[in-house]
Amino acid sequence: MKIFFIENDEVIKNLICLAFAFDFLIFMICYFYNKKAYKKIVEIYEKEIGPLPLSTKLCKDASVFSTPYLYNAKVSFITRSLNFKYHKHLHHGISIEGYNLIRNLPKKLTLGFRIESLSLLICIPIMIGFFIIF
Repeated sequence: MKIFFIENDEVIKNLICLAFAFDFLIFMICYFYNKKAYKKIVEIYEKEIGPLPLSTKLCKDASVFSTPYLYNAKVSFITRSLNFKYHKHLHHGISIEGYNLIRNLPKKLTLGFRIESLSLLICIPIMIGFFIIF
């Protein structure tokens, strides 16, 4: 196995770089698609449930490029509701009604957030491989 990695070093590096670029491209497409979906989801949430959770309200104008951590706080009330079962500690600031509202939104609005979460999850092993190889 060690000989395989030594002989195919360049191929493996190229494959990892290609996988990272493809994952980044998918994330960026979802990010720009989710801008519109986020505004619609916020409108629906505020109309039917009430005010947004505090962390989401504070980070309403966050961007991946300028403030990535705040962007995560901004969309976490959507992605946590889509990806995890309801738990009062994980979904702080969101009632069970808000959780159910987000889970029952049309797929057109939520699909981009699911793909964005998945691309971030896929990025972890790619980055580990990237740091090991380079």
